Amino acid sequence: MISDDDLNTVVLTFGFLSVGLIMVYQAISVNNKNHD
Repeated sequence: MISDDDLNTVVLTFGFLSVGLIMVYQAISVNNKNHD
């Protein structure tokens, strides 16, 4: 069984990863637009 603490840790990890990926994706797209 997965404990609540483990579940919270997984949720937080995926949350931060998703936010980080979105920020990186936006930064790359903005840089590409500026280069054009």
